[in-house]
Amino acid sequence: MTTAGPIRRKNKGEWHGLLYLGHDKGPIPVSNGLSDRISKDLKKRGFKYVGAVTIYSHLQACGVICDHDPECPCYQKIVAAHPTVRKRRDKEVL
Repeated sequence: MTTAGPIRRKNKGEWHGLLYLGHDKGPIPVSNGLSDRISKDLKKRGFKYVGAVTIYSHLQACGVICDHDPECPCYQKIVAAHPTVRKRRDKEVL
């Protein structure tokens, strides 16, 4: 997998989180294009049990994807403390 996708390393040790536009207006997806691409890449490399939903959950858990509601106190803390990139929706599955 290359780093030319939506996650780019800016400075050594600094990663940007992703805020997908529209997640605050409706149901939270269970997977998206990024998780699907990562899942397919890992399966090519011999990994098992790494479907798009599992990968999406992992991306949420490690802070790459932020699905907090903008009214949530955690959302404000995350956006204030960490660099974030706002992205258009990407092949989301609800």
